[in-house]
Amino acid sequence: MRDRELFSLYWRHAISRSAPPLVGVFGQWFPRRPAVALPDAEILALCSGSVAVFPGRDVAPGQPVTVLALPRLPDALGESTVIVALVDQLGPIPAELLHHYAEVVTVIRTRPAAFHAALRQTVRKWNPAAVRSELPAPLPSR
Repeated sequence: MRDRELFSLYWRHAISRSAPPLVGVFGQWFPRRPAVALPDAEILALCSGSVAVFPGRDVAPGQPVTVLALPRLPDALGESTVIVALVDQLGPIPAELLHHYAEVVTVIRTRPAAFHAALRQTVRKWNPAAVRSELPAPLPSR
C-alpha cells in the first residue's frame, strides 16, 4: 500500500479488532492470549491434507457417543458411533455409512501422526462415553 495514512487507518482497525484494548500499541496494550489448546505438531498433522471429516446423522442431546478407531471403513455399527478409520486414500464416503454414523473421520494409512491427532481431536470434540480401538497394534507415533 502506498498511502501511509490509509495503511495506518487499516492497521489500527485490524489491531483494535484483534483483542480487547488495554494500553500499549498506538496507546493500547493487549492482554496475553490464552495458551494454545493444541501443540504445533498436532495442528500441522490435522492440516496436512491427510484427514477428512464427514458429518453423519444427528445425535440426540444427551445420548452417549462412542468413538471407534478402525483399520478400515466399516459396515454399519450404530447410530451414536463416531468412526476414525484408516484409508489408503481420501475420498467420498458412501451415503449409507453417513446415514448410520454420527461422524466419519478418515486418515491416510501412512500418516500415523495425523491419525493420532485426528483421534485426539475427535475425542475432544465429542466427549464420548467410550473410546474403543480395533487396530491390530498401536501405530507408531511419528
